[in-house]
Amino acid sequence: MQPADEALGPIPEEWSPNHILATVETRNNPPMYGAIKYFGGKPSHVWSQYIEAYSQPSEVILDPFCGQGIAVGEAVRLGRRAVGFDLQPSATFFTSQIFNKVDEQVLFAALQELQESIGNDINNLYVTRNRSFGVDMDYAVLSNTQVKELLEERGLTKSGDGQGIRARLTEFDAAEGD
Repeated sequence: MQPADEALGPIPEEWSPNHILATVETRNNPPMYGAIKYFGGKPSHVWSQYIEAYSQPSEVILDPFCGQGIAVGEAVRLGRRAVGFDLQPSATFFTSQIFNKVDEQVLFAALQELQESIGNDINNLYVTRNRSFGVDMDYAVLSNTQVKELLEERGLTKSGDGQGIRARLTEFDAAEGD
């Protein structure tokens, strides 16, 4: 009995990925592929090169582990038909969302409505108040020495895991009436 390679003969040069691998460089994927992260996924330009090299327009590309949908998306973009499936339901959901058209005017109108109705409430969650001066702070920059002095001034010491500071600050805030 012969090994499969010998029985089938040499692999034709046009099937070799060497011409593609030589041109692979790191690039960022387009934003539409960023909704879900799959480690080990190949960049979109790599899929594009493989699809262009090994298929013709209107042929079907099968991706049985579609993950974040890059192969399916690139196949469709390049004029191929595509079938993708995955064991992970979120993978097939996100892959299908790549192809949904969004009416930008409707989207922006909804975002504007949210901004007007709850924007201030959300922004207020990110305000830090300086109690000493009674003003809202834009930022604070403290050195390690200043942090230590601030803690000592309030009778706090830093414990090894940081939990002591959090617990004591909570007690301090409660005593201050916050």
